Amino acid sequence: MEIKSIKATRQPDKVLLVFTNNFVLPVPVEEISRQSLAKNLEVNPKLLQKLINISLYFYGYNLCLRQIAFSPKNQAILERKLKQYLPRQILKLKLNQYQPDLNLIIQKVIQKLNSQNLIDESGFTFSYIRRYPKKSSKQINYELSLLKVPPKLITKALAQSNILNDQQKIEKLVVKKIKLLDNPDTKIKLIASLVRHGYQYQDIKAVIDDLTKKQ
Repeated sequence: MEIKSIKATRQPDKVLLVFTNNFVLPVPVEEISRQSLAKNLEVNPKLLQKLINISLYFYGYNLCLRQIAFSPKNQAILERKLKQYLPRQILKLKLNQYQPDLNLIIQKVIQKLNSQNLIDESGFTFSYIRRYPKKSSKQINYELSLLKVPPKLITKALAQSNILNDQQKIEKLVVKKIKLLDNPDTKIKLIASLVRHGYQYQDIKAVIDDLTKKQ
């Protein structure tokens, strides 16, 4: 299989390799010189596989840059997004038959981002806590643990973030419905809802009792 043509795209950092079988593969423009690519070049299976990996790396890396530009990200979040995105890209580019090693590509993307200090565990943790001010500390702790944030960092971020403590959060949520708490069914539903959001029953009861006394 040969390269029939190399086409420019609207993106200055990307070109399209068009092969004699009409297979089209986007690659970074710098790979033209790096891989000595040219029209009529015979591409053997080894080089083709390398170019496919380069293409997917290019897309994965740029996805991560867009995500990081939006808000700080930690490694687990980026790995998850890459695992969701790259298989879709394989289908879009019709690369199924070539079976690229996605784990290796993801590993290389993460290594590159780490080498550039673009993965920010601390920034992500503080950002996550600020994004969900209504969630309990227990719920935040659980969710961040699933995202592989170190326990010490979670504790530090919760302590240093300028957010309400759990009892203050409960009070803010309950005070709007204080007049409805005379109805036992409404009270039970409210307590159950708060418990599902990770708040401790004793904290909920203490806040409700205190607000009821103040009426």
